[in-house]
Amino acid sequence: MTLDFKYGTPESPRGHALIYFQDFANQKTFASYVILLPITVDVSKYVPPFLMNQVGDIGVGDMSAFAFPPAPEEVDNLDSIRDLASYRNDDLIFGGVCDPDDLPSAMIKVNEVVELYLDLYEKNNHITDIMGDSFEEIEDHSPVSDVVYSLMSDTDRLEELTKLVGRLRYSVEAGEISLGNETEEDILVLRSYFPDSYQIETLLHWAKETKNESMARKWRYENLLDTSIRISKANHDAPCLRIVTGHTGTDRAETLLLNLARGADLAGLSSMKRCRSLGTDHLQRELQVVRPMLCFSREETNSICSENKLPIWQDPSNSDERFSRNKIRHDIFP
Repeated sequence: MTLDFKYGTPESPRGHALIYFQDFANQKTFASYVILLPITVDVSKYVPPFLMNQVGDIGVGDMSAFAFPPAPEEVDNLDSIRDLASYRNDDLIFGGVCDPDDLPSAMIKVNEVVELYLDLYEKNNHITDIMGDSFEEIEDHSPVSDVVYSLMSDTDRLEELTKLVGRLRYSVEAGEISLGNETEEDILVLRSYFPDSYQIETLLHWAKETKNESMARKWRYENLLDTSIRISKANHDAPCLRIVTGHTGTDRAETLLLNLARGADLAGLSSMKRCRSLGTDHLQRELQVVRPMLCFSREETNSICSENKLPIWQDPSNSDERFSRNKIRHDIFP
């Protein structure tokens, strides 16, 4: 996608822009406003400790770019947008066709414009930015015996482990001690069916010790970093410098709504970037998390997998509506 500048140029973006979309069928115009902050902001310094669980992981640079409103709102007409952009000396960008009734698609389109605009700004101003994201997932299910575990396939055992870890996390957060002890016993039984590389004991330790989603997310990324470093040390000629995730544009829209619902203020408007830094390896090379699927919705990725006969592993935690992300997923983005 190439940004269509009506005012301003891609060679010299101003760092603030009005973006507009059109519904030609109904002769309507919709708009949002993109802001790129000229300074790096560590939002966590300004959030009271008792609110940190509500805003999730907010690091330096997490507010580098955002759009408000997150989905374009209807405006009087195109001429009014042109006049406003001219008066304010804003860049004016045409974002394409917009379906006002398709909220997820509209939010994805706005986020794509934000990311492309930020990339142009950084490229032409020689600025490097690191964006963050927030994610959550957990779950619960019923225990099974060692006999049943022995009859499961590797895929089924992995799914069962996901369920048990989710139930353990729930028991920790809810203070359900007996449920936690029972679930831990099941995980220890299931552990014998996995190789040591799965580090089940380490997973079990952190599932019990992390008291909130922010800590769990931090643990996940730390382990991704450690794993990539181990791979690089074992393969000097083919180091692991990229970690690819399957986040879709729908995930990005859900995360934005989740942060806004939690009262994350402007931090909740930040865009989940296609690429962000995870840290450096033992040779001080940058390691990156890459999300190549953000240009597709979840429905589109499901269709692609079906057409190409690719297997889809459904995380059972996604059906548990005790968790906020799943309520958004099922009730707002059905």
